[in-house]
Amino acid sequence: MKKLNIFLTMALALCFASCEEEWVEALPQTNEQEALFTAEDFVANNALAEAITLSEAEGENSVEVVNFVSVSNLPAGAVVEFGMQMAKNEDFSDAVEVKVSNVGNAATAKVADLQTAYVAVQGKNPEARTVNVRYAAYVVNGTEKVRVNSADTYFGAAKVVVTPYDPGFRMENKYYIIWAEDADALAEEANVVELGHSDKDVYDDTKFSAVIDVQAPFYWMVIGESALNAKNFDEAMGAEEGMEYEETGFLFAQNNEDFPGFAIYQEGTGKYQFEVDMYYNAEDEEYPVYTISPAFDNLWTPGNSNGWSHDNSNMLFTSDYVTYTGYAYLNGSFKFSNAADWNHTNYGTTGTEGELSTNGGAGNLETAEGVYWASVNIPNLTYTLVKIETIGLIGGFNGWGSSLPMTAQINGPKDLKYVGEVTLKAGEEFKFRANDGWDINLGGTFAALEPNGANLSVAEDGTYEVVLDLSNLPYKATVTKK
Repeated sequence: MKKLNIFLTMALALCFASCEEEWVEALPQTNEQEALFTAEDFVANNALAEAITLSEAEGENSVEVVNFVSVSNLPAGAVVEFGMQMAKNEDFSDAVEVKVSNVGNAATAKVADLQTAYVAVQGKNPEARTVNVRYAAYVVNGTEKVRVNSADTYFGAAKVVVTPYDPGFRMENKYYIIWAEDADALAEEANVVELGHSDKDVYDDTKFSAVIDVQAPFYWMVIGESALNAKNFDEAMGAEEGMEYEETGFLFAQNNEDFPGFAIYQEGTGKYQFEVDMYYNAEDEEYPVYTISPAFDNLWTPGNSNGWSHDNSNMLFTSDYVTYTGYAYLNGSFKFSNAADWNHTNYGTTGTEGELSTNGGAGNLETAEGVYWASVNIPNLTYTLVKIETIGLIGGFNGWGSSLPMTAQINGPKDLKYVGEVTLKAGEEFKFRANDGWDINLGGTFAALEPNGANLSVAEDGTYEVVLDLSNLPYKATVTKK
């Protein structure tokens, strides 16, 4: 990797003694019982340049970040030490600590530690971006260490433009699937589908996906936004020759001299999830990866508890076509199924707990009788079951403490209810949660409850009968004033 210089200077002798009110995360801890060292004329300088470039090759090198200038009443023999914060926001509401070393009334930080802090607040994007830095100061006299002025006092507040480590690859902000019924027509008659992405920076989340209703024949490739706009289809990426029919594999550009990419053929008809991880590192020969998997809106749970009836079983739902979750009443043997019949894919046991098989002859899954929160990962063919011991109410009415238990009224998977009574004030927020913990909770709206949804509330003061119905999707609750 090309070695980059660190442009660090002893900054202009700017003196800062500002007091800022927002403090999110304490730096080195001090004893609150000790008297604070008050110093109105305490002067310390930020020693970082206005713009710096961080190089991984120099990660173990240390650079000065702040230095003490003067104070009129420093005790004899005492030294000054610093703590450092870095933040994206000017109010430091997202501040993180930067590991520093204190020597001779100044503090230094390793380049690697500056990089770690930068990534925590700005991410891995290699473009230069501005961060805010500031410093807490401490006077150390023997074994005594006290904060200068107060816990809200910082020195050397400054803005620094940071160019982080070069990640070794480049990302586009958008990627697309281009497809056609004939591989030779991709450049002339391509259909275009934009791949979805999370709200994270593309360097922090390199995965893109889309669900497409496929009608075979379906030849497809992936292309970046810039190449698509330039109609440069030589940069479109497909599979290595001979691997065009695989459901997962590496992606290579058509103009790759060593591995020219070819259009991938999806022969199945129906709804499919297309996921691509566009991370690329040519030096390490790491290439983008694609995965195709069936996409369906629900999973069913036919088994002993419902007479092996899909219609009478509980259903799981998904928001990403990868992980399916939901409540299910189970009793002994059961399977997961991706359709309300036995003519599609059924998921049984591999013989190893937590693993699923799509083999038609796979044995049944087994569990003790009870209500469970089920989670299934389709690409990984794994599942987990968390038994629901209790479901309760929690909110402002009890100081968001322990859950108020609800009474289970269970008469099979299609009559799966919990009933409780609670006194609420108008606008007072509350939620449902399982097992007196936050891993499994419901909020949103009474007509369509969802995991980790927004807090609920009522419009009037009063005592309410609350009925939570987990029988069908979407989950619902009725709140009736008594």
